[in-house]
Amino acid sequence: MKKQHLPLLALSTLLLTSCATIFTGTRARVIIDGDAPEPLTIVADEQTYDSVSLPASLSIRRDKLTEPITLTSPHYDYADIIPGRNTNLWIWANYFNGFLGLPVDLMTGAIYEPAMSRYYISKRSKEESIGAEPLAPVGVSKIVQLPVRREPRLYRHEIDVLAGLGSSVWQGTHDRQVEQFRDMGMETPFRCGIYVDGISWGIRYFYHINPHVAIGAVFGKASSYDELETPYDPEDPDSYALSPYAHIHTRSTFAMPAVKYSWIYSDMFSLYSMAALGAQYSHTWASVHTIKASLLPEISYQHHRQEVFDRKRWKLAPQLTALGFDVGGRHLRFFAELGYGIEGVVNFGMSYRFCRATTSNK
Repeated sequence: MKKQHLPLLALSTLLLTSCATIFTGTRARVIIDGDAPEPLTIVADEQTYDSVSLPASLSIRRDKLTEPITLTSPHYDYADIIPGRNTNLWIWANYFNGFLGLPVDLMTGAIYEPAMSRYYISKRSKEESIGAEPLAPVGVSKIVQLPVRREPRLYRHEIDVLAGLGSSVWQGTHDRQVEQFRDMGMETPFRCGIYVDGISWGIRYFYHINPHVAIGAVFGKASSYDELETPYDPEDPDSYALSPYAHIHTRSTFAMPAVKYSWIYSDMFSLYSMAALGAQYSHTWASVHTIKASLLPEISYQHHRQEVFDRKRWKLAPQLTALGFDVGGRHLRFFAELGYGIEGVVNFGMSYRFCRATTSNK
């Protein structure tokens, strides 16, 4: 496996480490209690429970906690129960994997927990219900109330500052230079840790047309660096001092129009994909270095550098972000992304949103 693929494997493993899903599961326990003179039929989370006596413990998917639980019996009418939901505090354990497990928790619904641990029924006899208004659902407080659904706040302007790993800036000219030096017998030297080819930084601007669609532009720089050296020959003690080594550099400046689609949008979290296509101006150069050192009869040191390649060119600069998420407050958020292109395979940074819209268009 190439060394630059190792960080992607490690980050993929972290992405699958979704703390709330692992520690609390995808279902929550809801307890229904109160005075029920006769057995009940309860329908919750598309399941029917017959001849139920209270208190009853129900297992409900966490992403279904805002849907009503209905109760019926032969001689009484009952108000629906809408459990409501709060944030599951276990999601903050994702801090230890850089919040990369948060999208999984969101998709499984594990980011939620019931608003209360126990819900009490509201009932009246069939005779009392004749001509009367329907019973109001039992909501998320100890008094009877309907849950209030609030639209997320839409901020028109967004500015992102990001860094990326695994930028594709090295592909093409840079790779060909690396292969040429390898054909000459040079090798990439051993380095401690994980070697990642291609890094980038950039600034983005987006204008949010509605909570789901935003258009904007990306500007940034990317670079790649490789070093190769001729292997040391133990049979020739002076070979190391005389063996050449090479440096290959690529630097790129890019600008791209971009479009962003948010699959989920809220005041504290969003899940999105992004695509951008523009141009980059890249500069690749390579040099060969020879060092000659001598200790006897006197100390001497010589360093010779020869530039062997220098090329500047324009080419396409694409970026496709398959999955990204941001988490934080209404204005300032942290984000992380997985994708491919000039910005990188793994991107992360901070975003700031401002200028609130008067309405949230669907």
